[in-house]
Amino acid sequence: MTRSLLILPVLIGTVLPAAAQIENLAALKSSRERIDRVSESVQQGRGRFLARKDSLSYLVDSMRSLDPASTGLRRLQLQSRQLLHRLLHVEAKLDSAAADMDSLDQELRSAYDWEISRLIRLLEEEGWDDGLYRQLEVFQDERKELGNAAGPGHYRLDDEHELALNEQDGPGEIRQKVELAQYMAARARKDGHDISHRLECIEQQLLLLQQLGRVEGGAGPQRRRPGPARPLVVDSPSPDPGPPPPAEAPLLLEARRLKARQQELREVMAFLRGRIDAFGERLAQILGGAE
Repeated sequence: MTRSLLILPVLIGTVLPAAAQIENLAALKSSRERIDRVSESVQQGRGRFLARKDSLSYLVDSMRSLDPASTGLRRLQLQSRQLLHRLLHVEAKLDSAAADMDSLDQELRSAYDWEISRLIRLLEEEGWDDGLYRQLEVFQDERKELGNAAGPGHYRLDDEHELALNEQDGPGEIRQKVELAQYMAARARKDGHDISHRLECIEQQLLLLQQLGRVEGGAGPQRRRPGPARPLVVDSPSPDPGPPPPAEAPLLLEARRLKARQQELREVMAFLRGRIDAFGERLAQILGGAE
Protein backbone atom coordinates (compact mmCIF):
# COMPACT_ATOMS: atom_id res chain seq x y z
CA MET A 1 0.00 0.00 0.00
CA THR A 2 1.44 3.34 -0.96
CA ARG A 3 2.10 6.01 1.63
CA SER A 4 0.84 8.83 -0.52
CA LEU A 5 -0.91 11.63 1.34
CA LEU A 6 -4.67 11.37 1.09
CA ILE A 7 -6.04 14.10 -1.16
CA LEU A 8 -9.55 15.04 -0.07
CA PRO A 9 -10.61 18.16 -1.97
CA VAL A 10 -13.21 20.00 0.08
CA LEU A 11 -13.30 23.16 -2.00
CA ILE A 12 -14.90 21.55 -5.02
CA GLY A 13 -16.58 23.08 -8.03
CA THR A 14 -19.85 22.02 -9.61
CA VAL A 15 -21.53 22.44 -12.96
CA LEU A 16 -24.20 24.74 -11.51
CA PRO A 17 -23.85 28.48 -12.13
CA ALA A 18 -23.09 30.80 -9.21
CA ALA A 19 -26.65 32.16 -9.00
CA ALA A 20 -28.06 28.64 -8.72
CA GLN A 21 -25.51 27.77 -6.05
CA ILE A 22 -26.47 30.81 -3.98
CA GLU A 23 -30.15 29.94 -4.31
CA ASN A 24 -29.33 26.38 -3.30
CA LEU A 25 -27.45 27.62 -0.23
CA ALA A 26 -30.36 29.84 0.78
CA ALA A 27 -32.82 26.96 0.35
CA LEU A 28 -30.65 24.65 2.44
CA LYS A 29 -30.36 27.24 5.21
CA SER A 30 -34.13 27.71 5.19
CA SER A 31 -34.71 23.96 5.41
CA ARG A 32 -32.21 23.67 8.23
CA GLU A 33 -33.94 26.45 10.18
CA ARG A 34 -37.32 24.78 9.66
CA ILE A 35 -36.05 21.43 10.96
CA ASP A 36 -34.46 23.22 13.92
CA ARG A 37 -37.85 24.70 14.81
CA VAL A 38 -39.59 21.34 14.46
CA SER A 39 -36.94 19.62 16.55
CA GLU A 40 -37.15 22.27 19.26
CA SER A 41 -40.94 21.91 19.39
CA VAL A 42 -40.70 18.12 19.62
CA GLN A 43 -38.06 18.42 22.34
CA GLN A 44 -40.39 20.62 24.37
CA GLY A 45 -43.18 18.07 23.98
CA ARG A 46 -40.81 15.32 25.01
CA GLY A 47 -39.94 17.24 28.17
CA ARG A 48 -43.62 17.51 29.09
CA PHE A 49 -44.18 13.81 28.44
CA LEU A 50 -41.18 12.88 30.59
CA ALA A 51 -42.45 15.04 33.45
CA ARG A 52 -45.88 13.42 33.16
CA LYS A 53 -44.27 9.96 33.03
CA ASP A 54 -42.34 10.63 36.25
CA SER A 55 -45.51 11.85 37.94
CA LEU A 56 -47.47 8.77 36.85
CA SER A 57 -44.67 6.46 37.96
CA TYR A 58 -44.75 8.03 41.41
CA LEU A 59 -48.55 7.64 41.62
CA VAL A 60 -48.43 4.04 40.40
CA ASP A 61 -45.81 3.12 43.00
CA SER A 62 -47.81 4.84 45.75
CA MET A 63 -51.10 3.17 44.83
CA ARG A 64 -49.46 -0.23 44.36
CA SER A 65 -48.19 -0.11 47.93
CA LEU A 66 -51.68 0.81 49.21
CA ASP A 67 -53.97 -1.37 47.07
CA PRO A 68 -52.38 -3.50 44.31
CA ALA A 69 -55.81 -4.56 42.99
CA SER A 70 -57.51 -1.16 42.84
CA THR A 71 -59.26 0.10 39.72
CA GLY A 72 -57.44 3.41 40.03
CA LEU A 73 -54.09 1.64 39.84
CA ARG A 74 -55.08 -0.19 36.64
CA ARG A 75 -56.23 3.12 35.15
CA LEU A 76 -52.93 4.77 35.98
CA GLN A 77 -51.00 1.82 34.55
CA LEU A 78 -52.99 2.12 31.31
CA GLN A 79 -52.23 5.86 31.14
CA SER A 80 -48.56 5.11 31.75
CA ARG A 81 -48.44 2.59 28.89
CA GLN A 82 -50.21 5.03 26.55
CA LEU A 83 -47.77 7.75 27.52
CA LEU A 84 -44.85 5.40 26.85
CA HIS A 85 -46.14 4.76 23.32
CA ARG A 86 -46.40 8.50 22.73
CA LEU A 87 -42.86 8.95 24.01
CA LEU A 88 -41.60 6.30 21.63
CA HIS A 89 -43.32 8.14 18.78
CA VAL A 90 -41.69 11.39 19.86
CA GLU A 91 -38.28 9.71 20.05
CA ALA A 92 -38.76 8.40 16.50
CA LYS A 93 -39.58 11.93 15.29
CA LEU A 94 -36.47 13.27 17.00
CA ASP A 95 -34.32 10.57 15.41
CA SER A 96 -35.78 11.43 12.00
CA ALA A 97 -35.15 15.15 12.54
CA ALA A 98 -31.58 14.43 13.63
CA ALA A 99 -30.96 12.36 10.49
CA ASP A 100 -32.42 15.13 8.32
CA MET A 101 -30.22 17.72 10.06
CA ASP A 102 -27.10 15.60 9.56
CA SER A 103 -27.90 15.27 5.86
CA LEU A 104 -28.64 18.98 5.49
CA ASP A 105 -25.50 19.91 7.39
CA GLN A 106 -23.42 17.88 4.96
CA GLU A 107 -25.10 19.57 2.00
CA LEU A 108 -24.58 22.96 3.64
CA ARG A 109 -20.89 22.21 4.15
CA SER A 110 -20.53 21.43 0.45
CA ALA A 111 -22.49 24.54 -0.56
CA TYR A 112 -20.46 26.82 1.71
CA ASP A 113 -17.20 25.26 0.50
CA TRP A 114 -18.18 25.91 -3.10
CA GLU A 115 -19.11 29.53 -2.38
CA ILE A 116 -15.92 30.15 -0.40
CA SER A 117 -13.82 28.69 -3.21
CA ARG A 118 -15.66 30.83 -5.78
CA LEU A 119 -15.21 34.07 -3.80
CA ILE A 120 -11.51 33.45 -3.26
CA ARG A 121 -11.08 32.78 -6.96
CA LEU A 122 -12.94 35.97 -7.88
CA LEU A 123 -10.83 38.06 -5.50
CA GLU A 124 -7.67 36.56 -6.93
CA GLU A 125 -8.60 36.87 -10.60
CA GLU A 126 -10.65 40.07 -10.70
CA GLY A 127 -9.02 42.14 -7.98
CA TRP A 128 -10.06 43.41 -4.58
CA ASP A 129 -13.70 44.05 -3.81
CA ASP A 130 -14.92 45.01 -0.34
CA GLY A 131 -18.36 43.47 -0.80
CA LEU A 132 -16.96 40.12 -1.95
CA TYR A 133 -14.45 40.08 0.88
CA ARG A 134 -17.11 40.79 3.52
CA GLN A 135 -19.27 38.03 2.05
CA LEU A 136 -16.29 35.69 2.19
CA GLU A 137 -15.84 36.49 5.89
CA VAL A 138 -19.52 35.77 6.56
CA PHE A 139 -19.47 32.47 4.67
CA GLN A 140 -16.33 31.27 6.41
CA ASP A 141 -17.74 32.13 9.85
CA GLU A 142 -21.01 30.35 9.07
CA ARG A 143 -19.13 27.37 7.62
CA LYS A 144 -17.05 27.04 10.77
CA GLU A 145 -20.19 26.90 12.92
CA LEU A 146 -21.27 23.75 11.04
CA GLY A 147 -18.29 21.85 12.43
CA ASN A 148 -16.57 18.97 10.74
CA ALA A 149 -18.05 15.87 9.14
CA ALA A 150 -16.66 12.54 10.28
CA GLY A 151 -18.79 10.58 7.82
CA PRO A 152 -18.11 9.80 4.15
CA GLY A 153 -18.93 13.34 3.01
CA HIS A 154 -16.69 14.31 0.15
CA TYR A 155 -14.63 11.16 0.45
CA ARG A 156 -14.63 8.05 -1.65
CA LEU A 157 -15.12 4.99 0.56
CA ASP A 158 -15.93 2.23 -1.88
CA ASP A 159 -14.14 -1.11 -1.92
CA GLU A 160 -11.26 0.31 -3.96
CA HIS A 161 -10.43 3.08 -1.49
CA GLU A 162 -7.21 2.46 0.39
CA LEU A 163 -8.94 3.27 3.69
CA ALA A 164 -12.17 1.37 3.02
CA LEU A 165 -13.31 -0.99 5.76
CA ASN A 166 -13.83 -4.32 4.00
CA GLU A 167 -15.35 -7.39 5.62
CA GLN A 168 -12.65 -9.50 4.03
CA ASP A 169 -9.83 -7.62 5.80
CA GLY A 170 -7.89 -9.62 8.32
CA PRO A 171 -5.93 -8.26 11.32
CA GLY A 172 -2.85 -7.66 9.17
CA GLU A 173 -4.71 -5.60 6.56
CA ILE A 174 -6.54 -3.61 9.22
CA ARG A 175 -3.32 -2.79 11.10
CA GLN A 176 -1.77 -1.68 7.81
CA LYS A 177 -4.71 0.65 7.14
CA VAL A 178 -4.51 2.03 10.68
CA GLU A 179 -0.82 2.75 10.13
CA LEU A 180 -1.58 4.51 6.85
CA ALA A 181 -4.37 6.58 8.42
CA GLN A 182 -2.08 7.58 11.28
CA TYR A 183 0.62 8.59 8.81
CA MET A 184 -1.89 10.71 6.88
CA ALA A 185 -3.13 12.28 10.11
CA ALA A 186 0.44 13.18 11.08
CA ARG A 187 0.96 14.86 7.69
CA ALA A 188 -2.33 16.75 8.03
CA ARG A 189 -1.38 17.91 11.55
CA LYS A 190 1.96 19.18 10.26
CA ASP A 191 0.22 21.07 7.46
CA GLY A 192 -2.16 22.52 10.04
CA HIS A 193 0.71 23.68 12.25
CA ASP A 194 2.44 25.29 9.26
CA ILE A 195 -0.76 27.14 8.35
CA SER A 196 -1.27 28.32 11.93
CA HIS A 197 2.28 29.67 12.00
CA ARG A 198 1.78 31.49 8.71
CA LEU A 199 -1.50 32.97 9.96
CA GLU A 200 0.27 34.26 13.06
CA CYS A 201 2.87 35.95 10.85
CA ILE A 202 0.12 37.52 8.74
CA GLU A 203 -1.60 38.85 11.86
CA GLN A 204 1.66 40.47 12.95
CA GLN A 205 2.12 42.03 9.51
CA LEU A 206 -1.45 43.35 9.56
CA LEU A 207 -0.90 44.83 13.01
CA LEU A 208 2.24 46.53 11.77
CA LEU A 209 0.37 48.00 8.80
CA GLN A 210 -2.35 49.29 11.11
CA GLN A 211 0.23 50.92 13.35
CA LEU A 212 1.91 52.54 10.35
CA GLY A 213 -1.47 53.77 9.19
CA ARG A 214 -2.13 55.44 12.54
CA VAL A 215 1.30 57.09 12.47
CA GLU A 216 0.57 58.47 9.01
CA GLY A 217 -2.71 59.95 10.16
CA GLY A 218 -5.04 57.08 9.28
CA ALA A 219 -4.31 57.10 5.57
CA GLY A 220 -3.02 53.56 5.64
CA PRO A 221 -4.70 50.18 5.66
CA GLN A 222 -8.36 51.06 5.85
CA ARG A 223 -10.68 49.26 3.51
CA ARG A 224 -12.07 51.16 0.54
CA ARG A 225 -12.49 54.56 2.11
CA PRO A 226 -13.97 57.12 -0.26
CA GLY A 227 -11.17 58.97 -1.97
CA PRO A 228 -10.79 62.75 -2.12
CA ALA A 229 -12.99 64.70 -4.45
CA ARG A 230 -11.55 64.70 -7.96
CA PRO A 231 -11.53 67.88 -10.06
CA LEU A 232 -13.79 67.83 -13.07
CA VAL A 233 -11.69 67.30 -16.19
CA VAL A 234 -13.74 67.75 -19.31
CA ASP A 235 -10.98 66.65 -21.67
CA SER A 236 -10.41 63.27 -19.98
CA PRO A 237 -12.80 60.49 -21.11
CA SER A 238 -11.23 57.89 -18.82
CA PRO A 239 -13.58 56.65 -16.07
CA ASP A 240 -12.84 57.16 -12.39
CA PRO A 241 -11.01 54.01 -11.27
CA GLY A 242 -12.30 54.43 -7.72
CA PRO A 243 -10.30 54.11 -4.52
CA PRO A 244 -7.42 51.63 -4.58
CA PRO A 245 -7.59 48.39 -2.58
CA PRO A 246 -6.37 48.60 1.01
CA ALA A 247 -2.67 48.12 1.59
CA GLU A 248 -3.35 44.93 3.52
CA ALA A 249 -5.54 43.39 0.78
CA PRO A 250 -2.99 40.70 -0.28
CA LEU A 251 -2.48 39.67 3.33
CA LEU A 252 -6.21 39.57 4.04
CA LEU A 253 -6.84 37.40 1.01
CA GLU A 254 -3.98 35.06 1.83
CA ALA A 255 -5.32 34.70 5.39
CA ARG A 256 -8.77 33.79 4.06
CA ARG A 257 -7.27 31.27 1.65
CA LEU A 258 -5.28 29.69 4.49
CA LYS A 259 -8.38 29.54 6.68
CA ALA A 260 -10.20 27.71 3.91
CA ARG A 261 -7.34 25.22 3.80
CA GLN A 262 -7.51 24.95 7.59
CA GLN A 263 -11.17 23.98 7.34
CA GLU A 264 -10.30 21.38 4.73
CA LEU A 265 -7.69 19.89 7.05
CA ARG A 266 -10.21 19.76 9.90
CA GLU A 267 -12.46 17.70 7.63
CA VAL A 268 -9.54 15.44 6.76
CA MET A 269 -8.69 14.93 10.44
CA ALA A 270 -12.32 14.18 11.35
CA PHE A 271 -12.47 11.64 8.55
CA LEU A 272 -9.21 9.98 9.56
CA ARG A 273 -10.20 9.80 13.23
CA GLY A 274 -13.44 8.13 12.17
CA ARG A 275 -11.54 5.62 10.06
CA ILE A 276 -9.07 4.82 12.83
CA ASP A 277 -11.90 4.29 15.34
CA ALA A 278 -13.76 2.05 12.88
CA PHE A 279 -10.63 0.00 12.23
CA GLY A 280 -10.05 -0.36 15.98
CA GLU A 281 -13.59 -1.60 16.55
CA ARG A 282 -13.34 -4.06 13.67
CA LEU A 283 -9.98 -5.37 14.88
CA ALA A 284 -11.37 -5.85 18.39
CA GLN A 285 -14.31 -7.83 16.94
CA ILE A 286 -11.99 -10.07 14.93
CA LEU A 287 -9.61 -10.71 17.80
CA GLY A 288 -12.46 -11.19 20.24
CA GLY A 289 -14.09 -13.75 17.94
CA ALA A 290 -10.79 -15.56 17.47
CA GLU A 291 -10.53 -16.09 21.22
